[in-house]
Amino acid sequence: PTSATNGWGPYEKDMSNGEQAAGDGKTLNVAGQTFQKGLGVHAGSTLTYNLNGQYDKFDASVGVDNEVGKGGSVGFQAYLDGAKVYDSGTMTGGQAAKTVSLNTTGKKELKLVVTDANRPGVKVTVPTVKMTDVPASATPAPGATPAAK
Repeated sequence: PTSATNGWGPYEKDMSNGEQAAGDGKTLNVAGQTFQKGLGVHAGSTLTYNLNGQYDKFDASVGVDNEVGKGGSVGFQAYLDGAKVYDSGTMTGGQAAKTVSLNTTGKKELKLVVTDANRPGVKVTVPTVKMTDVPASATPAPGATPAAK
């Protein structure tokens, strides 16, 4: 990402958000389904990506990481050029991942936001994140899935 804030420690690539140290997460897991790729974040996070109009589509799955159990609740939002284009509503631990598919043609910025849905301390997993039609010279897109703590 071109900028990142995370509610607890650093965001993690290809693992859940662990504690305060980088690389201390576990395998991404939403409702018993594990994922090898993704981003691990903690509620209260924002990851911003510079698209430069060079991407056509953003696909992802979002969910609460199993590390939280059934007690956590979060909201996942996506913004394109400052406009909210996706809101998962409140998601809870144990709930299956939701699919996000956005047309990003001509867009300059993608912002991924995880809120605490009035219940702080939750890990969120975005098990699959994919940008399509990316020229070799483009700014790297999210290559992993966001997981929030």
